[in-house]
Amino acid sequence: MTIAPVDFDTTSHFAAGLHYHEAGPEGAEPGLPVVMLHGGGPGASGWSNFGRNLGVFAGRFRTIVVDQIGRAHV
Repeated sequence: MTIAPVDFDTTSHFAAGLHYHEAGPEGAEPGLPVVMLHGGGPGASGWSNFGRNLGVFAGRFRTIVVDQIGRAHV
């Protein structure tokens, strides 16, 4: 299992007002993406729910962690 180096700042992106984190295998065609959607509890965000797992998935897949609309991204 490969673990990709990831952190909040280098994976953070915006598109059409939507915040998300994206990471994937370095130097390889990542293929189909894995999209992770967080739950709706207090303080829920893509990073708070999946930040510790993003590197594991990104070692093998193009991985996108979306912040649901209306959720903080900091």
